[in-house]
Amino acid sequence: LCDASFRNCASLESITIPSGVTNIGEYAFEGCKSLESIDIPDSVTEIKGSAFLNCTGLTSVDFPDELTVIGSNAFEGCTGITSMTFGNKLTVINGEAFRGCTGLTSVTLPDSITEFGYRVFENCSSLNRINIPTGLKTVYSWGGVFNGCSSLKNITVPNGMTVLPSYLFDSAEYLQIIILPKSLTTLKSNSVFHHTFYFCNCKFIFHRFLLLVVLLALLGIIERAACQQDFSLTRGERQTERCLFARRQVDE
Repeated sequence: LCDASFRNCASLESITIPSGVTNIGEYAFEGCKSLESIDIPDSVTEIKGSAFLNCTGLTSVDFPDELTVIGSNAFEGCTGITSMTFGNKLTVINGEAFRGCTGLTSVTLPDSITEFGYRVFENCSSLNRINIPTGLKTVYSWGGVFNGCSSLKNITVPNGMTVLPSYLFDSAEYLQIIILPKSLTTLKSNSVFHHTFYFCNCKFIFHRFLLLVVLLALLGIIERAACQQDFSLTRGERQTERCLFARRQVDE
């Protein structure tokens, strides 16, 4: 489907994309504010950047089983979306793909996802439940994946994940509890501590012995920590030249 095919078609309410189409082009349906439903065939493997930008009438999206990539800003500003279902071949969600989808309350992501772009779910203010895919390995620098998710208070990292990617919880200022699994062996640099403590009193629940920095976090002493290299959880060693900590300010 070509770029900007139906851009700003304000009266378009529904569409069925024919089988055989392999990608939905950039800005294909941008600004189609009356679009309420779209049937995407299994032949589609990529939804490109800004394809459904500001389609405020959409209420749900069923992604095809063969879809592997969701482009940057693909569904940004789709404030009417309340539910989404994903296939098990999705591997990449690019930057700000669902930014500002304020109607979303719950998201179940497939474990096939290996890469998040920056600010994927930024300002999804109603989002209160989401899972972390076990296959996730990369989050783009200064990720801000959950920045502005004011209803997201708790999150559980799934058992089976061994490495927590850098920047995963960067700027997740509303998170209060992060539960980490027994399987976790490494916190990548800046995966948890950079900025997270700076904005909130985030606490952690761990299922194995960790380092002094973790104990400090559990006690609520640390507000900010930025580890420059990786953190080994299995050997009980800090694999970093230095970690920077800032004590939480005590309310007067």
